[in-house]
Amino acid sequence: MSGSSNSITSIRGRMLNGHPKEKERAFVRAGIQTTAILTGKEDLSLWEDEELRRGQKRDKNGKWQGAAPKIIPRAVHDELVRRTLSAAEKLLRESLDDAIKMLVEIAKDPAADDKARVRAIDMIMNRVMGKEPNKIELSGQSKWEVALLAGIVSVSDE
Repeated sequence: MSGSSNSITSIRGRMLNGHPKEKERAFVRAGIQTTAILTGKEDLSLWEDEELRRGQKRDKNGKWQGAAPKIIPRAVHDELVRRTLSAAEKLLRESLDDAIKMLVEIAKDPAADDKARVRAIDMIMNRVMGKEPNKIELSGQSKWEVALLAGIVSVSDE
């Protein structure tokens, strides 16, 4: 299939030589592992993070075999993103107490820069009391209200 004009190699060659077609499709042969992922038969929760990053599973001896995959199924990407965000959320939760203590220390420290103290106090107050809502006062009718009222017509019973 590498000789086909729709192979990845052919398309890459045209792009590198400055002769790309505007929209092209390529035929890609999906391996056994990729097919299992695409059909939902492979449980990606069992994969290690490094396997997800590479888009490739290690062999039974723990080594990387074969060429790197040409395509990575979206499910692999989604699992890696899910794990990364989950780990980040866990770290934030674990660090919350320390962050609050540090803000309180800064707010109470008379040797700290006044700007830093006010910022720390503001952050604490916003989290405890909530941010002050933005107040917008309008006077008169807006153009859309005038247009809406002008479009309302009464209908007779007939």
